Amino acid sequence: MRHDQQELDRISRETVNAEKFLALVKKYTDFSELTPAMINEFVEKILVHQAEGKGASRTQEVEIFFNFIGKVEIPRKEIELTEEEKAALAEQERRRAKKAEYNRRYMEKKRRQWKEQQEREKEQQEALELPAASTEKGERIA
Repeated sequence: MRHDQQELDRISRETVNAEKFLALVKKYTDFSELTPAMINEFVEKILVHQAEGKGASRTQEVEIFFNFIGKVEIPRKEIELTEEEKAALAEQERRRAKKAEYNRRYMEKKRRQWKEQQEREKEQQEALELPAASTEKGERIA
């Protein structure tokens, strides 16, 4: 008996919520612009999850919870790529990887050059300091 009452209460709540949501929908049946006020009346919260993947294969899940009805699952149809589209994506990924490798090598080379430049500057600085130190002691430089 208690379970039946809980079920009736749940159905009653859902019916009231559905009626409230339908009243809200009817309020905005004819509009030309979606305003922030309208969104605030319809949307309870939006959850944006962390992105996964890289490049063209990057995906990010977004959940939208509506007032009175909660989260609505929108059926998602997987997009089937043609062989040409698959080949184009593979080529794009190959180019991206090639560019990343080029950039990695370039930066390694630049870091070596910067390090060598710093070492040369340090050696020059030390060479300039040595004669100054020896003349302070009264020694002559030949």
